[in-house]
Amino acid sequence: MWMALLCVLVAAREADFSEEAESRMKLSFDLDVVEEELARPAAAAPARPDLVPGVAASPAYRPPVGLPPLPLEPNSRLDAVTVYRDRAFVTRHRREALAAGWHALPFEGLPHGIQAEGLSARVIEGEARIVAVELRSGVGQVEGSLRIERVRADAEQGVAELGAIRDRIEALLAQRAYLRTALVPQSTTATPSMRQVRAGLAYVGATEERIAEQLREEQDDAGALDDVVRPLLRKLKEPLATGREVWVEVVVEHPGPVEVALRYGVGGAGWSPAYNARLDPLTGQVELEVLGVVAQSTAEDWSNASIFLATADPFGRAAVRDLVPWTLGRSGGAGVFRALQVGAGVTTGIGPVDPPARTRVLETRMDARVEDSGTLVLAIDGQRTIRGDGSPQRLPVGIQRLESVIALGTVPKVAPTVQRRAIVRVDGSVPLLPGPVSSFVQGDYVGSGQLRAVVPGEGLDLDFGTDERFRVSRQLVERTQTRVGKKIARYDFRFRTTVANHGDRDAVVAVADQLPRSEDVRIAVRALDVSGGTPPGEDGLVQWSLPVPAGGDASVEIAFSVIVPDELMHLARELLILWSE
Repeated sequence: MWMALLCVLVAAREADFSEEAESRMKLSFDLDVVEEELARPAAAAPARPDLVPGVAASPAYRPPVGLPPLPLEPNSRLDAVTVYRDRAFVTRHRREALAAGWHALPFEGLPHGIQAEGLSARVIEGEARIVAVELRSGVGQVEGSLRIERVRADAEQGVAELGAIRDRIEALLAQRAYLRTALVPQSTTATPSMRQVRAGLAYVGATEERIAEQLREEQDDAGALDDVVRPLLRKLKEPLATGREVWVEVVVEHPGPVEVALRYGVGGAGWSPAYNARLDPLTGQVELEVLGVVAQSTAEDWSNASIFLATADPFGRAAVRDLVPWTLGRSGGAGVFRALQVGAGVTTGIGPVDPPARTRVLETRMDARVEDSGTLVLAIDGQRTIRGDGSPQRLPVGIQRLESVIALGTVPKVAPTVQRRAIVRVDGSVPLLPGPVSSFVQGDYVGSGQLRAVVPGEGLDLDFGTDERFRVSRQLVERTQTRVGKKIARYDFRFRTTVANHGDRDAVVAVADQLPRSEDVRIAVRALDVSGGTPPGEDGLVQWSLPVPAGGDASVEIAFSVIVPDELMHLARELLILWSE
């Protein structure tokens, strides 16, 4: 019996379990092939980086299609980032102790979207001078740098551990095969007792569980090592798998520490302004918070960096562009004329156009400057981290506290509410850029709008939503139809707008209404009564400055007539519907 079991054990050990072992490991590469490749000696590195074959004339590096990008691995310290509207300039520092003579100082792990235009370097510390700055393409022989040597050593260690895991899995598979084969009854003269059978089954079951648990542990270890070794193999085959490289050639006059700052431009980044406006209705003061919304998808995290926001176009044309001929009617047809008539029948904004002379900036907490070139540069307070995944981040730029004059207005034909507007004058030397603004009154959000571009000395209107202390009603109080000829009809309309003040202070409310405009010479519109408002212009707009006492109300009226020939009665019906609303 024992000889038979020994033969079974030998047969199990001689069975080839390598294929099943590799299948269980689920590696992303062929372990035998990789072991053979790593056993070959590494290629020698050239003495000078400019002697690498094909580097100077090769195109920009592009990661292989279908493979996810590897995380960047910079060997330098990020110092500052200046973000423009459609790109950014990044400054990195690297400090090394160098002997006298020529050196190539590599800046590794830089974004793949780095731009050769605008690339520069300067010496921050040490007696050295910059000779050249070269953006490496990533095509050609892999440099035998210390980084590549470390990657190769790590890959060899990981592959060796995977080989040991494979051997252990094969041994466990052989043990399980032997255990299962040993259960087959062998030729024997003695029949085992029931107690022996039960003891044997218990032993086999416990051993099977132990082997299965060990197989799972080895398979988990293989998966974890695969995640480590796979990117290492990518790095060995692709010189710039973890980022582009810039080589800064320096000549050191005297040995010692040398610190070099590299500045490079990168696409996929930009910023836009945004604002929060907060009104204190008791004092009339406005706090304007200026924000910079920054987003960048360079795959390079800007960690603990000084952030600056700039308005210039660093790669734009320096010359003034010529005007292109402006021709109407070639491709637009009726749409061109509609575009020229934008605003017809639409009321203008409420409040005065010119800013009150007595408003001023009370306080400014903002690090901003306008350079001699006209570029506005905003500095973000403190060190900031902006991820390179494209997610927007709102950065506080500064705060201005402004005096304002509060104006109230209503356009009852559009909405029966009284809107609140703060009118301020922008002083100082820093302009305001166009961007979205969120409005708050005593901490309550009341709406959003769009801030136009404002230069110092100009007025700025900020809307702060509905003032609930007022109620507005607009009523059609008169509508008549008469004949002014056999085939001509006249329609008269009169509307009354009433504003009620439920507050404890007298107020002046700007009221806007309008007359219809005729685009057909056969239809005539005439103003009959504007009740003390401004004379209607070509746009039909009429405005009133209506005093409304506290706890009381006041009204204005507008009346007009529309004369229409019978053949255009369908237009008259449309007017009836429109002006009865």
